[in-house]
Amino acid sequence: MKIEKIINNNIISAKDEKNQEVILMGRGIGFGRKKGESIDLSRIEKIFKRESGKEFNRFKEILMHTPIEQVDVADNVVRYAKRILNNSLDKDIYLSMTQFINSYVDKEFTGLPEIPYDAKVMNQYFKVEYMIGAFAQEEMFQILGIRTTEKFASYIALFVVSAEYGGSLEMALQMVGLISRMLGIVERCFPGEVHHEGVRYESCVAHLRYIASFVLNREQKNHQPTNKDFLESQYRREYRCGKKIREYIKKTYDFELSDEEELYLLIHIRLITM
Repeated sequence: MKIEKIINNNIISAKDEKNQEVILMGRGIGFGRKKGESIDLSRIEKIFKRESGKEFNRFKEILMHTPIEQVDVADNVVRYAKRILNNSLDKDIYLSMTQFINSYVDKEFTGLPEIPYDAKVMNQYFKVEYMIGAFAQEEMFQILGIRTTEKFASYIALFVVSAEYGGSLEMALQMVGLISRMLGIVERCFPGEVHHEGVRYESCVAHLRYIASFVLNREQKNHQPTNKDFLESQYRREYRCGKKIREYIKKTYDFELSDEEELYLLIHIRLITM
């Protein structure tokens, strides 16, 4: 592999065996080197491929002006997220995560939406993602010596959520809001009866996340019809509550939940109010 471009002392551009551009990172990998020279493979610490997202050129620009230690933090957080979530994330998370950490260090929070929810809410609705945020806090201190706030962990969690569901940071915030409002309807339907702890509640929140994601992405699901008359007669309060959520989503988002989704809502409402 030969050097295509020196980005800075620690980052260079090259072509892989498929003649695709890659970004190679390592301390001193570009120091004193020239285009066309062979690359010292022993210095390679990280490899970013062009397939790593649609904003690869923008990512190169960010790397050019970002200290390698900050890139280390971002990369460690993304790798940790991928490992514990065990699913694919939008590959542009490398760009958003690196950009956010750099802006946090430089105290330049331009263009970021304010989070109107406290850490407790974020941890309640996105427990694993918030845990990734807590991991990022540890990395910031261990690598950069910077102590961060709970809001920092919440932002990291939202970036992970947006990468999970293929949306923006704003959409991730809208998911939190919609989940909160759906649970609020359940609370009003069953005052003092909702159990906020345990596997059943976590399962209910997970299902509400699922609903919020396809409502905001406007992904209409094809489901089988259900026996609404039977459900209404056997689970009258739960049915009415599920119907209120369905009506709220229709009115607010102009999106129609299916009868089957209403059934699943009924089941989860039943489980957390028994």
